[in-house]
Amino acid sequence: MAGVTKTYPNIAQVTIDTTNPEHTNGKVVTGIEFAFSPGSGTTGLLGQTAAEIAEFMQSLSVVASPLIIGALRDSGSGANVNDRLNVIYEGEFGTDTYDGTNSETFAAYMATIAQEWVDTITAGPLNGDTAVVTAMVI
Repeated sequence: MAGVTKTYPNIAQVTIDTTNPEHTNGKVVTGIEFAFSPGSGTTGLLGQTAAEIAEFMQSLSVVASPLIIGALRDSGSGANVNDRLNVIYEGEFGTDTYDGTNSETFAAYMATIAQEWVDTITAGPLNGDTAVVTAMVI
């Protein structure tokens, strides 16, 4: 009897040109990069518990809906692994009072959210770490 071999195609990486309205159905998007630098570990976000990661992912949608959450990636420094995460949000976010009090950029507000999450961690590679958030050039 002949055997059957099942193969799965590689998943292609897709580059989106956000300046081309056809690529985003005319939607305006805002990109944010979250950067973590685990001081003693090399597992980055993956070194945290599933519950902690789920809590962080939920915090990403506090004031905006993520359209795309990228895969964890390395900074390229060789020292830290899984320490970068890109998130694309639907909409344009300028300076506003996202927390109800302080006038700040969206990236600054998300940095506060990320740091508050990091500050709740009591074990793992991100314990005592600093979260840095930058606006992506899209």
